[in-house]
Amino acid sequence: DGKLVIQGPDAYQQQVRGLLDALRDKGPETPAAPIVLSAQEAAAADAMGKAADRAASVAAVVEPDSAEAPATEPVPVEAEAAPVFVAGPVNPFVLTEDDALSTFAIDVDTASYRIATNYIRRGMLPPAASVRMEEFVNAFDYNYPGQTAETFDVHVEGGPAPFGKGLTLLKIGVQGRVVGREGRRPAHLVFVVDSSGSMARPDRIDLAQASLTMLIEQLSPHDHVSLVTYGADARLVLERTPVSDRQAIVDAIKAIQCGGSTNMLEGLTLGREVAQRGYRSGANNRVILLSDGVANIGQTDTDALLSATEQARDMGITFTSVGFGTGSYNDATLEALANRGDGSYFFIDSKDEAKRVFVDQLT
Repeated sequence: DGKLVIQGPDAYQQQVRGLLDALRDKGPETPAAPIVLSAQEAAAADAMGKAADRAASVAAVVEPDSAEAPATEPVPVEAEAAPVFVAGPVNPFVLTEDDALSTFAIDVDTASYRIATNYIRRGMLPPAASVRMEEFVNAFDYNYPGQTAETFDVHVEGGPAPFGKGLTLLKIGVQGRVVGREGRRPAHLVFVVDSSGSMARPDRIDLAQASLTMLIEQLSPHDHVSLVTYGADARLVLERTPVSDRQAIVDAIKAIQCGGSTNMLEGLTLGREVAQRGYRSGANNRVILLSDGVANIGQTDTDALLSATEQARDMGITFTSVGFGTGSYNDATLEALANRGDGSYFFIDSKDEAKRVFVDQLT
């Protein structure tokens, strides 16, 4: 019953028409092809946040056939950026006669495995650069005996490796001491929630709100919670609110509305400042970021984003990245933030996974 009118210079109109044609041919269910960068390319191109810079904006208005209909202002439509993954280096074989010692970091991230299963459930192979084998290993429960006295225990299993004749594959598992909720330290948790327009989807903000609500239900009345949201600007919603005021916290979480661009740095900076003001010696002081990882206004470069996390880490405040959504998603940013903040990185795509992370692990 109407026609599409595209306003702007001729070259701009051609660009917009090409984009619309591509979207129509592509169909609504086909995801954007992932951007895969080598580690060297990522360092040179500063991959974090660049996906958002590639997003184009189009202005379109539907004009009714009636000449008497009032004029309508063009409505901007933001094209979705492709997901960003950074390929890590492949570790070479090292002869033990040359170097008998091995140094490794203890990594408890599981995001890579959950991202892979999400792709597979949607009928696609995950991008090769999204696969981090240690996070696949971390995703499973090996039923190690629970430690109650020692700080940690080490479990070792070995067998013939499939990578070549005469090679042995060794799995080393570290089981930390199980404290339980009663023995857990009091906590001050600062939730930094991405409330930009890209989060306005059921698999993003709805899941984020459900995840935080699950977590609040598990916290002790002696714990404290702060809530920061950010779109184009950061906003302090709650500061060091005791969990004994549980309903007020849940109401504030459910009231989060999405819209606008994404100033991640401003949100992280405000979250760090709130965590610093509410710092409790001997407590679990942690910033938890819930986002799709995309930053498109303010400072979006790698160093600026990581610096905010580093400063919090140096104050004794740990950092957790929790990713949501498919399509426009920056895995590289979320993983780097968690690594730099001495924290963990998770990917949530269902309420079951939200329960596993926010109920079974974080509490």
